[in-house]
Parts: sequence; C-alpha cells; structure tokens
Amino acid sequence: MSAGLDRYSLLRQVIRISNSTVEVERRLHGLLELFRRELKVDRAHIFSLDRDSNTLIPRTTDEDRKPPDLPLRLEGHFVGRAVLTRRPVVIGPASDQDLPENGQALFGGYKTLTAFPIMDDQVIYGVLTLLNRERKEYDPGLLGLIETITTEMAGTIRNSRLYTESKKRIAELSVLYEVARAVSSTIELDRILDTVVNMTSRILQAEGCSLNVLEAGTSTLRISAQHGYIPQGCRFKHLVNTLEENVPEDLYRCVNRRTSYIGPASGDPECPGMRAQGGDKPVICVPLNFKGGFKGVLSVYNRLTSPPGRSREFNREDLELLNTMGAMISSSLENALTFQTVDGLARHNEMLVRNLSYLYVISGAMMTTVKMNELLSIITRALTLRQGLGFDRALIMVMNEEEDALVGAAIREMKPADRQEDARPLEELLKPDQPPEETPAAMRDFLGLTLALQENGGMLIRSAVEKKPFAVNPDQGFYLTGSPLPGSFGRLAFAVAPMLAKGKVVGVIAVDKDLSRRQVTDQDVQNLSMLANLAGLAIENSMLYEYIEQANQALSQARGRLIEAEKLAALGEMAAGMAHEIRNPLVSIGGFTRRLLKTMAEDSPQKYYVQVIINEVSRLEKTLSDVLDFSRDSLGQMEEHNLNEVIAEALYVLRRDFKEGQINVYKDLNEIPQVMIDERQIKHVLFNLFFNSIQAMPQGGELRVKTYPVQSQDRAFVAIEVSDNGPGIPSEVLPNIFNPFFTTKDSGTGLGLSIVHKIISRHHGEVDVGGLEGAGAVFTIRLPVTAESGVYLK
Repeated sequence: MSAGLDRYSLLRQVIRISNSTVEVERRLHGLLELFRRELKVDRAHIFSLDRDSNTLIPRTTDEDRKPPDLPLRLEGHFVGRAVLTRRPVVIGPASDQDLPENGQALFGGYKTLTAFPIMDDQVIYGVLTLLNRERKEYDPGLLGLIETITTEMAGTIRNSRLYTESKKRIAELSVLYEVARAVSSTIELDRILDTVVNMTSRILQAEGCSLNVLEAGTSTLRISAQHGYIPQGCRFKHLVNTLEENVPEDLYRCVNRRTSYIGPASGDPECPGMRAQGGDKPVICVPLNFKGGFKGVLSVYNRLTSPPGRSREFNREDLELLNTMGAMISSSLENALTFQTVDGLARHNEMLVRNLSYLYVISGAMMTTVKMNELLSIITRALTLRQGLGFDRALIMVMNEEEDALVGAAIREMKPADRQEDARPLEELLKPDQPPEETPAAMRDFLGLTLALQENGGMLIRSAVEKKPFAVNPDQGFYLTGSPLPGSFGRLAFAVAPMLAKGKVVGVIAVDKDLSRRQVTDQDVQNLSMLANLAGLAIENSMLYEYIEQANQALSQARGRLIEAEKLAALGEMAAGMAHEIRNPLVSIGGFTRRLLKTMAEDSPQKYYVQVIINEVSRLEKTLSDVLDFSRDSLGQMEEHNLNEVIAEALYVLRRDFKEGQINVYKDLNEIPQVMIDERQIKHVLFNLFFNSIQAMPQGGELRVKTYPVQSQDRAFVAIEVSDNGPGIPSEVLPNIFNPFFTTKDSGTGLGLSIVHKIISRHHGEVDVGGLEGAGAVFTIRLPVTAESGVYLK
C-alpha cells in the first residue's frame, strides 16, 4: 500500500460520506474529492452504465462543473474494458489506442489511467476512473482498497435507485388512485376524457396522449380526446360523428388493434399514418377492452427527454402501467357512453312531448310579420333551434309560378351556440328583430337554385307535385334524383314536406339530422308536416302583401311621373312661346348694338355702355337657348353608341377649361354594353355636369368620371357617375335641384340640371344626385342598354 495512506481513516470517511443524508450526486462528488486528496490523483470521474443503449455516460467529476455529455461505447478503450471484464484496469504509460474515440477531452494528457467497475455481487452500475499526469504505481493492497470503496459506492447508487424507484412507484400509485377517483366520481364524458389524456401524459412523462373509441356496430368514431403532441397521422378528433365512408382506414386499423405496441412510431404495424409521420419517436398503444359495443385505443407519444437533449425510450414498466390504466378507465368510459346514449334518448322523447306546444309558439311568431325574409328566418330558426324542433339543418324552396319551378329561398344549419343551454324562451328567440346570420359558404349556392317541376326531379319536386310529405333514406331508388343540394345535406336521411295554402303549393321544406347522426322518425315527419302547413299560409300572406306593396309603389311612382310630366309640358309650352316672342326683338337689339359699336371711336366714353348692352344681350340669348332646349321633346337622331367614347369626346372638348381651372380629371371607364341615345343631347348633359363641377371648384380640384353596368328593378342599365371634391350640395337644396329656374348661383338660368333631367327622362333613364355637404357632389346617370331602349322606342 502506498506510504502515508491511512486505510482505516479513508474507509471511515468513505462510509461516513456514503451514509450521509445529502443527495446522491453530492455524496459521489464528495467521494471523488476524497480520492483525489487521499490517493493523490489528478482527476476522477464516475460513469453510469446505460443498459438500454449499452453506453457509458459521464455522471460526476471531482470538479464543480458539470461533466461533458460524451456517451462512450463499451468496446475499444480502458473504461469499457473494466465493464466487460468486471475487473480493475490499470494502464501506464497510456497511449491513444487506450482512449475512446471521443474521449480526448476527458483522458488526453494523462500517463496513468485506472478504471474500477462500480458493482455489487450482481449488477454493474458504472465505472470509476482515476487519472494521473505522471506515472503512478497501484500495488495490490491499494487496488483492493479501491475495489472495496467502489463496492460501497455501488451500494450507495443501488440504494439511491431503490429510493427513487420507490418514490416513483408511490407517486404512480397515488396518481392512479387519483385517476381512479376522478373517472369514477363522474359520468360526464368530457371530464373523464380530459382527466385520462392529461394524467396519462403526466404519469408516463410523454409529450402527448390520445384516446379514440369506435362504435362497433356502425364503425363510427364516437369519441376522440387529445392532449399535447400528436403525430399528424393520428389526429382523428375532427372525424367524430363523421359518415362512415369518410373515415380513413388508419383509424379502423389503429382502434381495432388486438395487442399492445411499444417501440418507435415507424415500426407500428397497425398505424400507417404514424409510421409515415411519427418517425423514430417512441410510442405506446394499448387496446381498451369494453363489455359493450365499443372498441378503443389509448396511446402515448414521444417520451420527454431526461436529461435535456437525450431521448428516452418507453420501457416494459411503462407498458404495464398503461395497460393497468386502460383496464381502469374502460369501465368508466363505457358507463359514461351508455349514460350519454340513454340521456340522449330521454331528451329526444321529452322533445317529442313538447313539440305540439312549440308548434303553437312558432305559429304565433310567424303571425308577427309579413316580410318574407323575416318569415323565412323565423321558420328556419324554429326548425333548427334546440328549443324548437331540433333538426340539424333546414332548407326552404318557394314556388315560382311564372317559371313553374322551386327556387332556393333560405337555409340554416344548427350552430354550436344553438346546442348550448339558453334560458331564453322560444318566443324571444323567434322574434323578427333577431340579428342577421351569415350563410356558410358551402350552402350559399343553394340560395337562388332553381328546380323545374318535372318528372323524376327528385324528392323535393315529388313532394311539391304530389302534395305529400316523405321520409327519405339513401337506399331508396328515387333518392334526390336531379336535385343538387348543398354539401352533404340528407346523406343519411332527410324529411321533406310541401307548404300548402288553400290547396295550392307555395313551396317545400326539407330537414335532416345528419350532423348528430340521428334517424328521422315518423314523429319528425308529422311535426314537419304540421309546421309546413302553418308556414304555407304565412308565406302566401307574405307574397300577397309584397304584391300589393309593389302595386301601390308602382301606382305612386306613375302618378308622380304623370304630374311631373304635365307640369313640365305646360312649362315647356309657355317657355317656348315666350322664347319665340322675345328672340326676334332681341336679335335686332344685339345686331344693331354690335354695328353701333363698330362705328364708335376707340376712346368714346359711350363704348363701355354699348359693350354692357352686348354682354347682356348675349346672356339673354343663352337663356333663350336653354329655354328652347328645355321645351323641345324631340329625341333627335337615336343611334347605338358606346358611352365611354361619348364621354371621352366630351372631356376632350373641355380639356382647356379643365386646364385653366386647374381641374384634374380621373377616368374609370369600364367595359359596358351599347346604348341607344341621341349623341348630341347626351353630350349636352355631360357638358352641363362638367361645367357645374368646374364652377363648384374655382380654386381647382378633382373630377372623376366612372362607367359600369348595373341592374335596377330587373332592368339592365349603363351608369355614368360624375363626382367632384367641391363644397357639395346642401341637404335643403336637394329636393329642388332638378326644378326649372331653381338656382343657387348669382348668375344662371336654373335650367341646366332641369335640361339634364328632361333629356335623361326622354331616354327612359334615371338621374340621381348624392354626396355629403362639404365633401363634393355625385351625379349618377343610368341609361338603358340597347335591348331595353328598343322596347321603349317601339
């Protein structure tokens, strides 16, 4: 033994440190410091043996810093040799051949290398290495002493592991107790699912957990719960209650597994989706055993890394624990599923009992309005609200007698909010003043869909023709023939009933329960038929009301136009007569005054007064021209024109006026159809509007001219929009702006806009004025396209 070493003192210190109450890593670190001090070594390490990867991992060093993360294979170096031979290995002098490939940072520069296996009579826990920069001799007595110490270290590590495992098992049993208590204390399915996936992830230290259960009879995904990381190919939650043909094969294969699987995701034979997307991440899947008609699987994915940066595989103990949990939660899940089914049936029966009273409430709501859009909203809400008839989706088609066809008028799908508890009574939910609802994009094409009443036109047509309700199943030969409906409406089953009023069909209503995968019963058909009869009378009243409203409006407009026409006709006759009487003497005055002006000397003081007479005569002549234009009724030369070209020519003529007035002109002339117009008169209209804008912006500004096609009252028009950023038109002036001789200018006849209105009226067009005071004026002219004009000209 080395001189000066007190073996008994060293052993006492080793025993004292090994049996101290501090954590195991601090005890091992204290032993390494003791080695370095008492045995005069320069460096000491402890390596742990990882049996799963068959590598040695640096665990503790005699320095305060953390050892580098350099896993060592067992073969080809002195440290691994101590494990393989279970005997101490002493090398001196050392060479690079004795070192691991990645061990230069740990062992480089030392001449004497010593490795002692840390083991008891059965298990090797790791290796102790002692390094010296100079040559050091180890006699048999010293080697025996160190072996004795490493045996004590093995006991320390073993006891620590037993303590850690005991704590872990106690914690697991505690958690299992909590899981059992949680899943058995409630029959609420959502709470049980949330508890299972969350606690399973935590117990197994996994990044994610999923639970999926199929109904064995229908192979429908009944429930699916997820927590944390789930491979893309294993995410099935969105498929709950999906139609059977849309469920992927991966789901069936995964849930119908008979045996458990533990290993990398890429090796699971029952889940192609996980093999493709899970990679080599560890996974455990265990089947759930139910007594009833369910099949399930509980899966955990990707064990959390410990220490950071190094992945750990699941082991057999994890698999046994998960199997125990699976057996524990299967019965709770089955009870919850059974309760959910029974509860659903009870609610269904209760709803059937209440339906008659609901129909009374719905009938009263329909009588509160005659507006078609509000009435359709009330009917579809009544059909799909939980407090109403409770269907998943409802659509309404109304009869178009002119085309002898059904037209899509309204559609509604039960929304998530409809399934929630709502204390408000049905009467309040069916009030006409409810906020408008947006139709889902997949259903918008239904609105306006036309189905002609023809043989083999589908069940909607058949119900309207035969005036009978039907419950339709997919296996029936006439199922939806020729009836393109939105999305997957009625793919499982649906009901349709005609809306009748005094024996006449005014439309049809169709409903389904596909989203909740419930059957459409005979009672459903009866309730739908009763509601359809009530709705038919309400819709018929609404149609009659709209017809009367339109007739009254048309009569009112015709009366207004007739009165306006009579006023303008009388005013035009008077203006024409006055203009002719005034024109002849005015021409004489103007002519003789101009001749008189030519005879005057340049410095004549009377020349200024004569010039005033000439200017005023010119103004009167312009007024007479406006009056005559206003009084003319002739359309002149009517020809087909493109308004874009007419506008471009008018703007070109006034280009100097725009430039002098510092007016920037912006054109937005879109593709438009031809119109039948008198080009001269339409240019006159444009000149009047452009001059008004120039006069409204004496300091300059912007003039915008836009053209576009437009529909108004089922007629096709071409619109011209002329806007400026002048001061705008006061609201109190707007009602009189087109009246003859009305003007707000100091000079002017007040006939400019009257002429505009009259010319556009001659062309069977429309002119409107808008804009905000202080933000410019907007004049909009609509002229009928050539096809429309041809009808009027005839």
